[in-house]
Amino acid sequence: MAMRLPCLRRIARDTKAPPRILHVEGRVGPDLSVAAIREDRILDGAHATGCDVRRLADLFGLSIRAGTRYTDTVDMPS
Repeated sequence: MAMRLPCLRRIARDTKAPPRILHVEGRVGPDLSVAAIREDRILDGAHATGCDVRRLADLFGLSIRAGTRYTDTVDMPS
């Protein structure tokens, strides 16, 4: 199961300025990378789309092959 992160949209709404890397790190911790946040969002998207590879690829700019790697990790309830 993917690690759940604080909603970054809420963080972005807290200020009028766009979120910066330092701002995000200050909110979620310095040892959490941007790549880890992106991977969590992609895995959450894979679950939310019901493992629809095409929608996931369009949403995150992935290839179909990369999208398939993410959807293969999701256990959908029967």
